[in-house]
Amino acid sequence: SWNARADAAVFMTGNVFYEILFSALGMNAMDDYLYFGLSVLTLVLGCLVIVVASTLIVLGSELQIHKDGLEEEFASRTWRTHRQLKWLYIGSLYSWMGAMVFSSAVKYPDLWYLSAAWSGLGLVLITIIICIFWGSKGSGHDQRLSDASSEEDSAESSGEHPESNSEDGAGRELMALQPDTV
Repeated sequence: SWNARADAAVFMTGNVFYEILFSALGMNAMDDYLYFGLSVLTLVLGCLVIVVASTLIVLGSELQIHKDGLEEEFASRTWRTHRQLKWLYIGSLYSWMGAMVFSSAVKYPDLWYLSAAWSGLGLVLITIIICIFWGSKGSGHDQRLSDASSEEDSAESSGEHPESNSEDGAGRELMALQPDTV
């Protein structure tokens, strides 16, 4: 859900805010710059995820209150925002894990390999999970995601909205853009 993405982004953003606030530059300039640079990038991307997800939550809640049949219109008008939210979240996750690769090198230079190893493993696992998810076509839900995503990509390249390619495009688009997916 959008709320889950926002919650995860709050955790990452809070973590890097704390890291930036209470950390000091060490002796290894390259590690320091990478650590702080990726932490600031995570902070910015995380804040964007929180703002976009919160906006979608408020707008979606407003639709549920009014029940004017605007769900398809909402899906139609926000499909690009959903896609951007997904990429902002993935970017913040990767930048956060990247910052954590250099965390021990900055704070505990003798133990630099600890955070590098665990965060490197985290980056590999996140990448594998994303590849498995996007590559899986076995279940019906994953097939709907794949169909809507293919339709979205082809429509985007032609400058159209996917809804215009079929009668139930907005419904499939809404299914494809459910934020509980990666």
